[in-house]
Amino acid sequence: MKNAISNGNIEWIPRSYNGLTILGLNLDNASDIICGLTPKEYYRGPSPDFNGDGTDVWEFIYILESDGKIPVYIKLKFQSEKCKVLSFHESNKPFEQPYNESN
Repeated sequence: MKNAISNGNIEWIPRSYNGLTILGLNLDNASDIICGLTPKEYYRGPSPDFNGDGTDVWEFIYILESDGKIPVYIKLKFQSEKCKVLSFHESNKPFEQPYNESN
């Protein structure tokens, strides 16, 4: 995952741009967040992608510290040496992170 991002092998699905804009982030900021994800931010996955292509998705919740604490939902797919960002926006659902003891 981190190799794909650090090598620039990251693909942003256009719908993820709206979330970045609303959060006040640019692609570099968001790439840094993704590259820094740890098990603490893990939410769930791998889960089969609902599009039926046989690949899995991984989901994370990152707490963005800005004017407050904003939970950011991040959904990623890894194909070959590429990281595809399917979602990056404020989380609007309750969540539980199994490896985050502060939950």
